[in-house]
Amino acid sequence: MASTLETVNPATGEVIQRYPVMQPSEALSIVDAVHRAYLQWRECPLDTRNQYVRALATCLRERKQTYA
Repeated sequence: MASTLETVNPATGEVIQRYPVMQPSEALSIVDAVHRAYLQWRECPLDTRNQYVRALATCLRERKQTYA
């Protein structure tokens, strides 16, 4: 089994990104961590969550050329 997976641009054959292959236990550990974060997130007041999301949106807009 490969140790990485690749995203390839089909037009050029260029490798855009490589991702590590995980064992099921590693993936489950990440899912558990995300679930714990979600449980904390949903307890935040709506105004607080709104501020975080707006800050993230601003950050993404400022760096849009990086993601284009």
